[in-house]
Amino acid sequence: MRHKLMRLQWDSDFLGFNTYRIDFDGSEQLPVNDFISALRKANAVLTYIFIPHGKESLVKDWENAGARLVDTKVVFQSNVDDRSNISGGPIHSFSVNDELPHRLRDIALVSGQHSRFLTDPQMPEGTYERLYNLWLKRSLSREIADEVLVSEEDRSITGFVTIALQADIAVIGLIAVDPATQGRGIGAQLIGGVFEYAANNKCTALQVATQLDNIGACRFYERLGFTELRRRYVLHFWSNA
Repeated sequence: MRHKLMRLQWDSDFLGFNTYRIDFDGSEQLPVNDFISALRKANAVLTYIFIPHGKESLVKDWENAGARLVDTKVVFQSNVDDRSNISGGPIHSFSVNDELPHRLRDIALVSGQHSRFLTDPQMPEGTYERLYNLWLKRSLSREIADEVLVSEEDRSITGFVTIALQADIAVIGLIAVDPATQGRGIGAQLIGGVFEYAANNKCTALQVATQLDNIGACRFYERLGFTELRRRYVLHFWSNA
C-alpha cells in the first residue's frame, strides 16, 4: 500500500494541512478501511482519491466510508492532423509576465465554476480563487506552461488558453472565454491556435481535461472533433469529517 499513498507537498503547503493522494488502477484488493487507517496514522486531513471508470463499486465503497464524489474527469484528445474544421483567428502569444492582469484573472475564475475546489463544500473559503489565480500566474510566467495564447477585441482580452508540451502531446491547461463574447467562435479560434502551436512543435496530438458535469465544454470539444480518451472519478476524503 505504500506506493498507493502519496503525500502532496505542494498541496499541503498551499492548503495549510496534510494532503494526500491515492491512485487506484482497478487491481486493489485491500479494504477501504485499511486505507483510512493508514491515512489517519499519517495525520492526513484531505485525500484526493482517483478511481478509473468502470470501478463504480469502489467509488460506492469510498462514499459509504464518508468520501465525496467531487468530479468525473474526462480527457479528450484529437490528432494534430485532424483539424480540417478548425481555423485559427486573431490570436497571439501573451508575453512572459510575472504580473496577473485583472482581465485574465476574471475570465479564468468564470471558467472554473465546475472545479472540485469550488464545488466541495468542505474546502476552505477562497481556496478556488487562490488556486486559479496562482495557476494562471504560474502559466503567464511560463513556470507551468510553455505558451499562453490570447484573443482580443478593441484592445480588451476576450479569451485565453494555456498550453504545456508533454513529449509529443500538447496539453491544454486552462481555456476560457469572456461570457460577454461567447457565441462568436472565440473558443474555436483559440483551439485553432493550439493546433497551430502543436504542429509547429511537432506534436502528434492535443489533450484537454474537463469535468463531465461541464456539459457545455464536453459538447464544445466533441463538436471540434475531439474524442474521449479516458475518464476517472475523483473523490475527496476528509479525515476529520
